[in-house]
Amino acid sequence: MIIKSGEKIPDNILKELQGINEKYTKDRDFNIYLDRLGKLFNISKQNIRTEKKLFLAGYLEGEGSLSFSIKKNLNAKYGVTLDPEFNVTQHINGVEQLYTYLQIFQTGRITYKSGSNATLVFKISNRRSLEEKVIPFWNMYVAPYATQAKQQRFLKFQKVLELFREDCHTKLDCLTCEMLPLWDSMRIQKGQSNESFPDLQSAVDYVQTFVKKSKK
Repeated sequence: MIIKSGEKIPDNILKELQGINEKYTKDRDFNIYLDRLGKLFNISKQNIRTEKKLFLAGYLEGEGSLSFSIKKNLNAKYGVTLDPEFNVTQHINGVEQLYTYLQIFQTGRITYKSGSNATLVFKISNRRSLEEKVIPFWNMYVAPYATQAKQQRFLKFQKVLELFREDCHTKLDCLTCEMLPLWDSMRIQKGQSNESFPDLQSAVDYVQTFVKKSKK
C-alpha cells in the first residue's frame, strides 16, 4: 500500500489492523498474526540476511526508541506502573520495514500511532522479550556503530531491565532511589501537558504519599 503525503490511512485498513491485533491478544499465535499482517499489507515473508539486519540496525539510530514511562495506577502497590518499551515508527508506505522487525524478533505488534495521519508503530513491551531478543540484537548490530548518546541510553535501558529482574519495583527504597531517577534521566521531552509527573521530586512525593495513605 502506498498513500500520498498528507493522506490518512483508510478507515477500513485501520479497522482491520485493530481487529488483527485484537485476535492476536486472544489467540496469542504469532505465526498467524504475522500471516494476517502480511495479507493486510501485501507483504511476503523473506529470508533475512546479516546485511539486512545491519541496515535495520542503522535505521534504529534515527527511528528507534528505548523508552521508560511511568503512569499513576491506584491498583499498584506504590500507586505507579513503570513500563519499559522498544519501538520503531514508520509511515505506512514503509510498513515493510516494520514487518521485517516482526520477523527478526518473532514478537511485538504493529499498531497505528494515534493522532497521526499515516504513522505505524512496531513495539515490544514485554520485559522478557526485551531482555532476550532486543538487548542481544542491539548489542550485536547497533551498539558497535551507535552514537554516544544512543549508547548511554541503551546502557540505562539495560539497567532498567536489570532492576526489574531484581524486583526493584516491589521495594520502596529501590523504586524511589534507583528506578525513578532512571526514569527521570531517560525523559527526552519534558513540560508536556499529558505527562504523569513534571519532575522527579513530584513522582517521589506521590509514591511516598500513596504509601502513607495506604497504611491508614
